[in-house]
Amino acid sequence: MLTGSLGGTGTINYTTGAYTLSNAGVGTATYQWENSNNTGITDFTKSSPRTAGQGFVFRQDDGGGDAKTIASYGDVEYCFHRLKTWALTLTATDTNATNLIYRDNVGIPNWRAAVPTGDGIYYIDDYDQTDPKFRLLTLNNVSTQVIPQPISDALNLEDYRFDKGVSEENGDLIVFECRHKDSTVNNTTFIYDKRYKSFDRLDYAFSCAARYNGALVVGDSISDNVFELFSGFDDNGSTIPNYWEGNLTDLQVHELKKVRRLWTQGEISRDQILKIYLAFDRGAYVLVGTQNGTDDNVDTAPRPVIGTEAIGEAALGGTSEISVYNYIKEIKLTQGKFNHVKIKFECTGIGYCSVSTLTYHDITLHGQKLPTKYRAAS
Repeated sequence: MLTGSLGGTGTINYTTGAYTLSNAGVGTATYQWENSNNTGITDFTKSSPRTAGQGFVFRQDDGGGDAKTIASYGDVEYCFHRLKTWALTLTATDTNATNLIYRDNVGIPNWRAAVPTGDGIYYIDDYDQTDPKFRLLTLNNVSTQVIPQPISDALNLEDYRFDKGVSEENGDLIVFECRHKDSTVNNTTFIYDKRYKSFDRLDYAFSCAARYNGALVVGDSISDNVFELFSGFDDNGSTIPNYWEGNLTDLQVHELKKVRRLWTQGEISRDQILKIYLAFDRGAYVLVGTQNGTDDNVDTAPRPVIGTEAIGEAALGGTSEISVYNYIKEIKLTQGKFNHVKIKFECTGIGYCSVSTLTYHDITLHGQKLPTKYRAAS
């Protein structure tokens, strides 16, 4: 609405500059045209030869698919596309920049699927969708070359989809989010522990993640809600078990064997209960031992507190604190001879628990024979 000093009213279109007045022929207007590209952030004009500070465009359209994200490692910006990755290196005066193809067939499925860390760039690789991998882009141990190294060879990820994949760092953990092939939204979380080079799988469901004041904050996959992960312990009335399963193994002994003792070591909070199961030669799981946080074999000497500034740069997970204690559990095994075994750990209480080492002790050998259940009747 326009109001003039000589009376009358009018309107103006701020997009086109056109105006109308109720008093015809009254009023004047002065216009100023501004070109925001002139020396602005989107001004890519340059002289020949180009000088420092002038605009420039780095083309990366050589069949790599959609550009997804840029992650820094060292002095190189790794530009991940869907099917290819470029290495962009800028110089102090930005006149000698290089923009080279880093790798063909190295890309990410979603712009959230890579996270830069001090170790390198962790990312989700589903170029071969029949054999997806979690990888780390880092320096080779024997050279100065940066190469993508697989970290998930022990995982079978063929039943998971990563089109909405998320990667994020939280202390010593790298979080990878994906969805099962039967789900349309993210519903599975794989957590990689950089210290122990091990994975856990959780049934968290989120579509994005970020660090905020030392906590890992995620956005729910379905609703418009935000949650804080690893900030405490709550069963939420859930019926989903909290467990971890190992791989089927012959203990690197390629014959029939018997194990008399199983040793496990880790940390546990007072309210947690850890159940230990073994399955022999692809049979059903059998409960072989239980570790309670209050058992006599738990070392109650002062230990680090999970969730305080005693671990990491800030509170791990936010505000909750819980004391954890070291335990060493010895289980006497009375099961018979076997070729292969698989272990499962299940937490049934509320609290923290970890398993750091696992040892099959006192192994006796019984030759190249089949387990009894597979032998033909005489």
